[in-house]
Amino acid sequence: MNDISSLSPRRLLYMRYLSLIAVLLYIHPIQAPAQTVSPVEEKLTAAEITKLIDECGSRTTEMAARVYNYSFVQTEVYKAFDKKGSVKDEYAKVFEVYPITINGRARIIYVQLSENNMPFSAEKIAAQRERAARETMDLEKQSRTSALVSPYRVRFWSYGIKAEKHARMSRTYWYIRPTDFLLGYDFFSPQRVTIGGRATVMLSFRPRPGYIYDETNVPYPQGIADYAGAMSQLGGRIWIDAIDKVLLRVEARAASEPPDANSNDPAKPATAFLFEFQRQPNGTWLPSRNKYNSLGREHIFWKTSMSRSVTYSDYKLFKTTADVDKTEPAPQKP
Repeated sequence: MNDISSLSPRRLLYMRYLSLIAVLLYIHPIQAPAQTVSPVEEKLTAAEITKLIDECGSRTTEMAARVYNYSFVQTEVYKAFDKKGSVKDEYAKVFEVYPITINGRARIIYVQLSENNMPFSAEKIAAQRERAARETMDLEKQSRTSALVSPYRVRFWSYGIKAEKHARMSRTYWYIRPTDFLLGYDFFSPQRVTIGGRATVMLSFRPRPGYIYDETNVPYPQGIADYAGAMSQLGGRIWIDAIDKVLLRVEARAASEPPDANSNDPAKPATAFLFEFQRQPNGTWLPSRNKYNSLGREHIFWKTSMSRSVTYSDYKLFKTTADVDKTEPAPQKP
């Protein structure tokens, strides 16, 4: 075993934060932000809407990179449904999460703390921390090798949620991101709406006729057709913070569904995807809640009935002040 004094400062930093003692926190459920009852029409031309979407995509992507300055707690609740809509499998898991980047390569390190309200033992958590440290070192080694060239080019990026396709004994996974809904759609009906005390521009969106999903804009080479088949049937609404020009909320559902579907009907959940962000005191926007629900939309989502809800809490900066100053935005007036 190498002496700790021989480790690089970067490796010591990662091992230090991966060896923190986990504390399982009570996590309050996040409620949907309050919205004004009567939105006000926002007069924007088609060109101004396009400019706003591009600026929002760039700013939200910039904020997504700053997630890698933080560790946080992630709570995931998963349910799978049978053909009658009854729950056939479910679990709730809590993780410590450490997003890291080394020489341009990104990795999300998970340390599970509990499952179905049962905390893990200190020994089990310690074993996961050792595994996480090994993954970090492996990532550093991989970062020294050349990466495969792919035709896919990221235009906008954000922290997404896992969607699944079940086929007999196999499962295929896609990560659908809120910024995916800034591409391949037409935006219309701009309105001024207040959410959580912040002014936002709300835009409705629908599939753009003729938009082509291919290997340049879909990150899953073996799943382009499935990805395109689902995403091209969705519509919904987005909320863009009027000052910071970042995504605050995204709702996506089948384009054929009314925009204000009844969220109290469990057989017809209000949205297929929900993404919400929360502004930190220093001006950084970070994910607060993501949801995915294919129940009642199996004809769109690969005949798979499931739901996944993820909440994020207890964000903590783990980088040094000098590193954060290079990446964190200056606080702006709310």
